Amino acid sequence: MSLLREIQDATTTPDFRLADVLRKAKILAARLDHQAFKEWIEKELNGYGTDDELPQYRTLTNLGSRGDFFGSFGRGVKNAPIPLLSFPQELAETLSKVNVVMSVSAIENTVAQANQAGGSILRALWTADAVALYGSDVYEHMNCGQAWRDIPTSSFIAILDAVRNSILDFVLEIEAEAPEAGEVKPGTKPIPDPTLTQIFNQCVLHQNNHTASNGYQIITDLQQELIMSDNRSTNINAGRDAIGNVGGDNSGSISNTLSQQTDAEINEILKLIESLHQKIEAISPENQDVAADSLETLEAEVVTPTKPAKLKSALFALWSVGKDVAIFANALSAIAERLGIHLHG
Repeated sequence: MSLLREIQDATTTPDFRLADVLRKAKILAARLDHQAFKEWIEKELNGYGTDDELPQYRTLTNLGSRGDFFGSFGRGVKNAPIPLLSFPQELAETLSKVNVVMSVSAIENTVAQANQAGGSILRALWTADAVALYGSDVYEHMNCGQAWRDIPTSSFIAILDAVRNSILDFVLEIEAEAPEAGEVKPGTKPIPDPTLTQIFNQCVLHQNNHTASNGYQIITDLQQELIMSDNRSTNINAGRDAIGNVGGDNSGSISNTLSQQTDAEINEILKLIESLHQKIEAISPENQDVAADSLETLEAEVVTPTKPAKLKSALFALWSVGKDVAIFANALSAIAERLGIHLHG
């Protein structure tokens, strides 16, 4: 069987490890003598460096965040949602993204460990600086002990599938151009470089945008840590104003909205908040403490505003834990509408 057919068979055999498929592709890359294809295979086999550009399929976006929070007198809540929409946009985008630089073997092992543990969610930790600077801005009277991004195991599986499909597409195009390309003698170029580059760009790069990698850790529910990168260059001070508030001008607009409310309108908002207190039991038990604390913060900020960001954070926290309960979500939406806040992003 020719090398091209061996690679095709390997990519379509579910039990064939992707790392072994890449090693076969590495032989093909040497015979084709195409530098870009060689480098891509090496990085997929050995992992990407902190200064390397990443293919688009290795950047995971729109990830939700959760954390463990602790207060006085032993109060606390674990695995609580963190409403990133109340954060400055640039910071929220950074904290909802992970760049996966691990080798395909490490990704395969991580997926296998997660499956053995019976879990489908992996974790990408926030940096210690991010937790320290923003951990006290999420829930009133509580500090964050640790925070992380939730990564579905399916996202890692999608990376493996993207690599496998790219190899298959590349090999099929090579076979269509030169069926014996995998069997050529050393020093022979079966396909001109311009043609190879065109095939590589089409099948592997897919005209993707590249993003420089940032540093994060992945830990499974078994708490086994896998270092993805050590580069922690993110400026997490983005979005704080001169007195340390989060949100800047956007939060200021909330203050303006509150100051323009009549006493009757404020009372209507407080009635809606009271109705939410009575509906707490409708949401899941593990989120009821979060909802109660957030309601207290929301009520206090409506009566006596201090930091607009606290009001906004409380609203988004409530939306995170109660949006799937219709009677809870409707009251929240009514409050947000009166305050000029868009809960849906």
